[in-house]
Amino acid sequence: MQAADLHPPSRVWSALSQHAVEVLGAWLQRAWLQGWIRFDALDGQHTWPEELQRLFARQSLAMVDAHSVQPAPDAPTLDPEEAGVRLLARLENAIDLEGDEDADRWLDLARRLELGRAEVQLLALLVALQLDQALLRAFRYAAAHRERSQLTWGFAVKLLSARQDAHDIARLLDPRASRLFTSGLVAHLPPSAAAPLADHLLHVELDAARLLVGWPLADDALLTWEALPEPPRRVQLLLRKRLRRAAALPTPLRIAVSGPEGAGRLAAVAAVAQAAGTRAGLWRVELEQALRRGTLQGELRRAAALAALLDAGLVLIDAGSLETPARLRLHEETLDALQHTPQPVAWILHAPPPLHLLIPPETTFALGYPSRAERLQTWAQALPEDTPPAVHEQLAGHFLLAEGQIRAVAQRVVAAYPDDTPDARLEHLLNHAREAAQVGLGQLATPEPGRVRMEQLVVSPETDLALHEMISYVRNRHRLAQEWGFARTLPYGLGVTALFAGPPGTGKTFGAQAIATALNLELYRVDLSQIVSKYIGETEKHLGALFNAAEQGEIMLLFDEADSLFGKRTEVKTSVDRYANLEVNFLLQRIERFTGVIILTTNFEAGIDDAFARRIRFRVAFDEPNAEARLKLWRKLLPPEVPLEPRIDFQDIAQTYELSGGHIKEVILRAAALAMDSGTSARSCVTEDLIRRSADLEYKKLGRLPVGS
Repeated sequence: MQAADLHPPSRVWSALSQHAVEVLGAWLQRAWLQGWIRFDALDGQHTWPEELQRLFARQSLAMVDAHSVQPAPDAPTLDPEEAGVRLLARLENAIDLEGDEDADRWLDLARRLELGRAEVQLLALLVALQLDQALLRAFRYAAAHRERSQLTWGFAVKLLSARQDAHDIARLLDPRASRLFTSGLVAHLPPSAAAPLADHLLHVELDAARLLVGWPLADDALLTWEALPEPPRRVQLLLRKRLRRAAALPTPLRIAVSGPEGAGRLAAVAAVAQAAGTRAGLWRVELEQALRRGTLQGELRRAAALAALLDAGLVLIDAGSLETPARLRLHEETLDALQHTPQPVAWILHAPPPLHLLIPPETTFALGYPSRAERLQTWAQALPEDTPPAVHEQLAGHFLLAEGQIRAVAQRVVAAYPDDTPDARLEHLLNHAREAAQVGLGQLATPEPGRVRMEQLVVSPETDLALHEMISYVRNRHRLAQEWGFARTLPYGLGVTALFAGPPGTGKTFGAQAIATALNLELYRVDLSQIVSKYIGETEKHLGALFNAAEQGEIMLLFDEADSLFGKRTEVKTSVDRYANLEVNFLLQRIERFTGVIILTTNFEAGIDDAFARRIRFRVAFDEPNAEARLKLWRKLLPPEVPLEPRIDFQDIAQTYELSGGHIKEVILRAAALAMDSGTSARSCVTEDLIRRSADLEYKKLGRLPVGS
């Protein structure tokens, strides 16, 4: 089935196909008369190919006599310029007589992009050739290039030149100046790097061609104004102050909105684009997905074409997970592809826009996270009325979430557990909010899921006392500052920084989880691999974002193996040393201003910078457990469901194997796995031999000699 058989019987399609045949006929007539082309001979006479004859007959176009080398006596002289006049007249008649929306789209497009008649004619040709295989074959025949699947720029100039000089048409269709090309509606693609402009292939996007003849657009990338949410109130206040200035900037408008997911970034872009007069909505491009698919340039061309056709803004979702060099290359490619588009282009970013995007300050919006009071209000609005206010308080205080994230969590929990009581619903809300908060802090920190109670810890009395002192101070620090006047004498503010030092496996992370549970706070483990960057300035930027987010979310931060980040500054011998010291200096200044709770763990306390050590409020030592503590660990770490051989001598095992809690846990897991694999679950049990065998293996892993060797 030919593409022409699928066309809707619309006035626009009839006008386009008739125009294409008229332009083709004008070219063939000129080429025939000037001897540039010949046709097949039949009985000694030259004749038009049968397919061309059918094409001309379909459009009732009188050409030359079928069996004569001369034009038919009554054949009019055809002119592409007159064909262009007739094309516009047909479109205007379709609007006047029938109110044809498709014809109106053509004339509206010509007005908005200020297209001349030659540009409208070229677009009509490209749309017709994109959708009609018979027309495409005829144009290939006329161009004497049957293998070429697209019209070339040079041949297009010839087709539209008649009484008008070809030089004038070439100037009107200059790809560097014509809005038909700079808008992205039509692309000119060189077949090779050294190809001259005349050989460039002209391409109109298939979806744009379909839309221009009345076919519906089957794509969810277009976000209409009705489908876009209202910005949060705090975003509306920000926009109200700057919207008039932003919308009054000269076109093309460039916008950047930065902030966390769910903060209303898309709604802010929509408000600015709508104020600038964009009519259809926003066309969305997910840059990272397009980059990974290897279709970035094609998707950008398609987005630019459809945005220009629909009068929509372009919104580019930035690739936040890419490393700096890859992101720079992505920005360069995108800027090159969209530098001339007349439509508003908006970037949605996780961080403030880099300078190379060249976005005016008036159209740069940093949204950030909502305040605690705003989060409290959003939770109260999103949850059912029977939810206790204490639940709102807990959720608002413990989780740094944007308004959109809060509403999504509330809707998901209420829909999944509609019959839950408020108390039962709280646990689901906490779990879903904790999961959503991983997105809130990006990739810099992730929530620790474990909820450990203080009575579960097995530590020395000195360590237990230090932990309880820390809990008492954190609980009462605001009263100490406000009621007892310590705000005037506390040198480093109300923030709490604690260092947990000790060998591996002695319970440092376990202790941090227990403190978080006692204080009813969320504990986030900082991912140092995401914080520390080899690129200058990136580490400081990540740390600043992390501390800002932690303060607003009222959460605890856990830095594991902190000596790698808080290490001693070195003598400056190279530029690397200087920048490494700058990172430590920035970290010291930022921690002084931090009002939350930070716990650092280290296996090598001597590696911590001295200036930082002076700012630590609590130093808690986690020593290797003695035999009595090890016995408690053996008994606490063994779940009651584990079947044990009677009369296992745990006291002798604790005395014999000098292992910390983390290593004891590994021994128990290995012994249990071996026991389960030794027979059916009904007969399997953990024996003393399996425990000692697993302990010997753990000794070997630690580089120690097995017991008894």
